[in-house]
Amino acid sequence: MNMSPIEFNSEKYEVKLEYASKPVINIIRANFLTNDPIETWHGRLTGAVIAIKIAACEKNGALLDDSPSGPIALGQFIHSYFKQPVLDINWTFRFEKKDIDFDKVSKWAIIISISHIQFKEREILSIQYSDSDSVSGKAKIW
Repeated sequence: MNMSPIEFNSEKYEVKLEYASKPVINIIRANFLTNDPIETWHGRLTGAVIAIKIAACEKNGALLDDSPSGPIALGQFIHSYFKQPVLDINWTFRFEKKDIDFDKVSKWAIIISISHIQFKEREILSIQYSDSDSVSGKAKIW
């Protein structure tokens, strides 16, 4: 698991991660840090959506092509018995397109965005993930 989760808040709705080689990412868990009671956060998270796009880029950063994921609706991970807003997701994403000139690709990016949620002051949606870099780093340690 990556030790630095991605954190979204009222000022940050999108994050871009850059890679030297074609990445793979597994979204493990989403944790909503709020002081709201369950009756409030449950309804607010139900409509929230995470979108993931893996992009191939040229040296100058220009986008060559991307492979967007279908939206991850957080409401599908919420059950009526939940007391805490911790959602186990465990979805893996990779660049799926094969009709791209890989010789032109100099770097890769994963763009993760959150929509359909309004954050209150001091609220954070923390996303824990594992990516190809963290897995290869662990393999080197072993």
